[in-house]
Amino acid sequence: MAGPASPAAPSDGQELIKPRILELLRDESIPMTAETIARKLGTSAKNIKPRLAELKKRDEVINENGLWRAAA
Repeated sequence: MAGPASPAAPSDGQELIKPRILELLRDESIPMTAETIARKLGTSAKNIKPRLAELKKRDEVINENGLWRAAA
């Protein structure tokens, strides 16, 4: 059971990539596929896709026909 100081976050460091995804999408200002985001961040799409899904649940990114962009 996690203590109050331990949020339910992955312990593999992938939580740290979410701010980088948001920064990339905001800076580039163009919709991108998960594969493009992964390539630009130097990781694999399998690491990016779950983070994108989490960001989408928080309404921080939008997926339109497989292209991701930062929410306005």
